[in-house]
Amino acid sequence: MKVFPPKSEQRLRDELVNVILGSPPEFMELTDATSLIRSGLVDSQRLVNIALIVERELGHQIDFSQVDLERDLDTITGILRFIQKHREFTEFEQVRVSHESGTRAMDSSFDITSYRPEFKQQVLELLTQLWSPSLDLNRAYFEWKHERNPYSNGPLLYLALHQGKVVGMRSFFGVQLEAGGRRQLLTGLYADDLVIDRGHRNRGLIPRIMRTAFKDLARLGYEYIFNLSAGPITLISAFSEGWRQVGVMHRMRFRSWRFPSNLAVHSIARKLLVRSSRTGMLSMTNWGARSLAEIDRSQVARLFEKAPSVSFDLAPRVDAMAALVDRIRSDDRIRCVRDHTYFSWRFQNPFRRYGFLFCGQAALEGYLVLEECTTRRDRTALNIVDWEATSVPVLNRLLEAARHVAGHDKQLNIWSSTLSGERLFLLAKNGFRKIKEQGHVSPLLVRALANEQPAENWLFAGRRLVDFGEWDLRMLDSMHW
Repeated sequence: MKVFPPKSEQRLRDELVNVILGSPPEFMELTDATSLIRSGLVDSQRLVNIALIVERELGHQIDFSQVDLERDLDTITGILRFIQKHREFTEFEQVRVSHESGTRAMDSSFDITSYRPEFKQQVLELLTQLWSPSLDLNRAYFEWKHERNPYSNGPLLYLALHQGKVVGMRSFFGVQLEAGGRRQLLTGLYADDLVIDRGHRNRGLIPRIMRTAFKDLARLGYEYIFNLSAGPITLISAFSEGWRQVGVMHRMRFRSWRFPSNLAVHSIARKLLVRSSRTGMLSMTNWGARSLAEIDRSQVARLFEKAPSVSFDLAPRVDAMAALVDRIRSDDRIRCVRDHTYFSWRFQNPFRRYGFLFCGQAALEGYLVLEECTTRRDRTALNIVDWEATSVPVLNRLLEAARHVAGHDKQLNIWSSTLSGERLFLLAKNGFRKIKEQGHVSPLLVRALANEQPAENWLFAGRRLVDFGEWDLRMLDSMHW
């Protein structure tokens, strides 16, 4: 059994320190016991670099979906222990495999295949480990995202089968991008849900699924795939699969001065209601922030009747919104197409509820789209997923109305990384502040399916896909919202 030589351990520790501190080193106090992940000290890129060091030292890929990152990799001491422990386990497995046939390391009992309709029920059952415990809700989401997607001809899923049963899946769906002065179009793919059945993890299935998917999608004629919702674990594996991180989506947030105290009161009240419901004294209620479905539309109209007037609705005005976007298009950056087809499909997501603030009647002068999740008990988050207008006063008026809808019980979030200076100024004027992100920040990932070409040559409409300055992105572009 191989044991860490002291010199090797010191060399590895020094390398980890360099990765964590960066180059040039950031001024911070770092010890072997300093929290790296819980504290938010390491960002996504540094976490990926740590993971690559771990895999290099062990000599094989790790299924990080089965690793408790905060427990095992939160300190330098923890990382060194993790490497030592898994070195010993790897050597034990190598000895065992040499004496046994048909072991799980060989993965000969797994088949990788593309999706067929007869697998639908099994896929929905597998997705209860990722989406929702409700098969009906999962079916509605699957049919919306994959079967009714306007940019791909049916579901694009790749499955791992064990004795004919679906035990793993990676999904893709169509997206349409536009860029350039002549509005060139590109149909690409968004790489989305990834799930491996709990009983079949650590079998090397993810790389096998991805290799099959990339080869088949290239055969189907797709050029590029994108992602805006990769978590830390997915991000770790993405870099070894040829992805490039183009940038990260920082956020700005507004919350009323009364929000922290209201949140504390609601938290205490929820605990009391839980205790009372257990004794049968009180029934549970949705305590706290009101949902978008409970917004008083007449009150919004009354408070914002002065020009430019604003109204609130739960239904999109698809034609008017698409016409506005087409009318005010002012730059040639890369962005998702927002037309009648897209808006008609996008706002049917059964996991989300959307609220729409409109300025103008038949011909809109502006709109702002709010989003909330309907499957989480925490109702304090409200996201501005799209925001367009013909003028600065209208943009400002829509923000004022959004603040009213949020009230004192919700906080408003918006992606700010690709916004113009003018819009950043308006946000700051309305009380939005940059969030000091703790740890992981949503990245923009891009990969060419013809991966032999260098990333500098990944082009669309004469624009480099790996140049973050060429992108115009909003929360609506991500499946998180």
